[in-house]
Amino acid sequence: MKSKIFYKWYILVLLSILIFYIGGCCPPFCKPDPPRPDDRKSMLSPPTVIPPLYECATAVSVEGFVPGATIDIYANGARMGGGVSDAPWGQSFSVPALVAGQLVTATQTVSGITSLPSKAVEVVSFFKTHPEGLPKPALETPLYECGGAIGVRNLAQGGLLEVFADGNLVGNVNGCGAGQWLFVNPSFVKNQGVYAAETLCLIRGPQSDLETVQAAPASLPTPTVRDVYEGGKYATVDNIVNGAMTKVYNGVLQIAGHYCSGGSQIFRLNPQPAAGDSLTADQQLCNVKSNPSDPTTVKPCRELPAPTIPSICAGDDSITVSGAVPDARIRVYANGNLIGDGGGTTINLTRPVVGGESITVTQSLGQCTSPPSTPVQVGQGSKVACSIPPYSPAYWNDGGFVELNNNCYNYGNNKRTDTFAQPGRAAGATWWHCKDANRRDPACATCKDVYNAAIADGLKPLPASGICPCNKDKLALVIAPGWDYHWYRLDSGGMWSHKPGGTPATDHDNSGNPVANPETADRGEYTDFCGYFCSCSDAAQGQGHENIN
Repeated sequence: MKSKIFYKWYILVLLSILIFYIGGCCPPFCKPDPPRPDDRKSMLSPPTVIPPLYECATAVSVEGFVPGATIDIYANGARMGGGVSDAPWGQSFSVPALVAGQLVTATQTVSGITSLPSKAVEVVSFFKTHPEGLPKPALETPLYECGGAIGVRNLAQGGLLEVFADGNLVGNVNGCGAGQWLFVNPSFVKNQGVYAAETLCLIRGPQSDLETVQAAPASLPTPTVRDVYEGGKYATVDNIVNGAMTKVYNGVLQIAGHYCSGGSQIFRLNPQPAAGDSLTADQQLCNVKSNPSDPTTVKPCRELPAPTIPSICAGDDSITVSGAVPDARIRVYANGNLIGDGGGTTINLTRPVVGGESITVTQSLGQCTSPPSTPVQVGQGSKVACSIPPYSPAYWNDGGFVELNNNCYNYGNNKRTDTFAQPGRAAGATWWHCKDANRRDPACATCKDVYNAAIADGLKPLPASGICPCNKDKLALVIAPGWDYHWYRLDSGGMWSHKPGGTPATDHDNSGNPVANPETADRGEYTDFCGYFCSCSDAAQGQGHENIN
């Protein structure tokens, strides 16, 4: 009997040695195999559903996903829409009319791997939160004859937007954004009267002011094409006149083109250019055509630059990325471990970051990946209640009380006071009173005075190359000597914007170009550059935290 027991143990030991020798183990002592990174859904960032969501809206916008991902949108866990998109900076998807109380989420799927759901956004009734009713739309002007596109702002997100010329419907979008550009057909004719109106839940809001179509200008500015890299499907063109037909060429071959609203436009390139190709763009209204842009040579993807990231604090679960090409795949690493994988400017992380971790990001096009960004160490301590606002001017450009009673200082600090805030006033500083007494007094509006007044309000000075800590927003101060001050703010998308006095907020300078750097932008009479500051703001428009008045 003992020999039989011995024999069984002898066989078991031999089997164990054999399994160990070939790299195995004996259950139940085996440790579970670690999941391969490509198999872990937690490695893929949840996308972002863009709020607010209003009852009766027929579209949901999603951002932050890997280019080419499949997006699925859910209401209370039931799929209601989605599709494939390579526009991670934001894509609108049609859905059945939303119902108040629904919780809307989205996922992205890449190579068979599906992310965790996004943070839920609750559908609310616009008319309960805005008993005054739908806002009055505002047209982007001027409007020119032969213009085939228009921009409209100050909208309730998700409604039916309609544009009329001499009373005839010429364009519409069902499920519009808070700001929306759209094609018009037929193109505008000189002296037409144009207006827009929005409908939500069968309730029609007020019409915009009537704008008259002007004659096409005698000349058009030359557009510019930003850097394009091998493997990229898109090109960004700047300096576009409102309504112009804008085309992009690879040599003599047109590879993109359509009517645009004014400013900047991202074009999908077909066919995709190769490294070394030469891209140009021009624009046209009626028979007036601009000069072609200076050629932009498509760079090999191995030259992709590293993106940049701002400060990040313990507990943050998303990160803002700037300096990336439009359709890049963005990966975020903590101490070398992947914790985010998406696209666009805001990447949700798969877990909150921890104080002391070293955060880097890369961008990828095709098979090429950039070097990692300069490491940013996560701030220690608890998360500060500051965040960087996006460029979302509709809140400030209401054509009424908000727009007229809040200025560049309000906008820079992202704080609505309805007092035309002045640096230092909340802290008892009085330098600003002389502005009204003599607008050209050399003693007024000096860099030193406004600089010190802003510090008294709680703003923190920052070197030009500095990064604001813990999600504080970066501001820039400029001066028109002896006359006035002005502020710019760095938005979450990595570009600058500003609000000149009681006029609309904009992300363009005096020459109509996007403000990539306030030091080099066309600032008109504001010739003195005074420096940078950090301000505690909020992602919600008008909800900054600095002590201003």
